[in-house]
Amino acid sequence: FHQFDFDSFGKYDYSRSGNPTREALEETIAALEGGVRGFAFASGMAAISTAFLLLSRGDHVLVTEDVYGGTYRMITEVLSRFGIEYTFVVMTDLRAVAENIRP
Repeated sequence: FHQFDFDSFGKYDYSRSGNPTREALEETIAALEGGVRGFAFASGMAAISTAFLLLSRGDHVLVTEDVYGGTYRMITEVLSRFGIEYTFVVMTDLRAVAENIRP
């Protein structure tokens, strides 16, 4: 990105910290969804990992039983180390989903 001075950086200085194309995508996603912000990630696992990082020790997550393998490993091998609890459920069984929701 073009910088106008050696000690004064513009809005975009490094593509991983921000770039106009990704910003346009994120703003469009937010507008389409009626949200305040949109977020674009390089991969599904990057998005999933970021969402899981919003959780805290003692939180409980319901996860579909047929979840993607990488997500399964993230839950069972990483989240469990942080004290985040989880239950795998057949999501098409709404009774099972309701029975496994915790306060």
